[in-house]
Amino acid sequence: MRVTATKTVPGRPEQVFDRVADLSRMPELSPECVNVEWVKGDGSGIGDQFKGWNRIGPAGWWTNGWIIERARPRRLVVETSTIYGERDEPTNRWTYEFQEDPGGTRVVERLDTLRLPIHLRALGPFLLVRWLQLKFGMNRTLSRLSRELAK
Repeated sequence: MRVTATKTVPGRPEQVFDRVADLSRMPELSPECVNVEWVKGDGSGIGDQFKGWNRIGPAGWWTNGWIIERARPRRLVVETSTIYGERDEPTNRWTYEFQEDPGGTRVVERLDTLRLPIHLRALGPFLLVRWLQLKFGMNRTLSRLSRELAK
């Protein structure tokens, strides 16, 4: 599964990259993410690891995550684990790309599913609902980012 959202937001790529790369503040932008805690490193280096908590309505879960690419100010890539077992195997890859644009910085947020977890495979045709939830959430995240940077 692949979900992508794009928006031009105010600010230079360095400023926008720094804001998005501050994952501990992602709950201020994301409608699903409620907390991010660094467990190895502080988010400034490749391999730094975090634990992230998410919620949709009454359903909550946590995953492990790792920074796998940090090319300031162009690209940030994070992988997150499944919600089962030791959670040490990446399931999703979140990519953020930043490109200077006449209106500020064009941000592309992309989610690629590396391995579809069993709970999502069981959804079958309802997987479209999850795709729509993710698309809505990503557009909301970028809109919140834009409003924040416009201040």
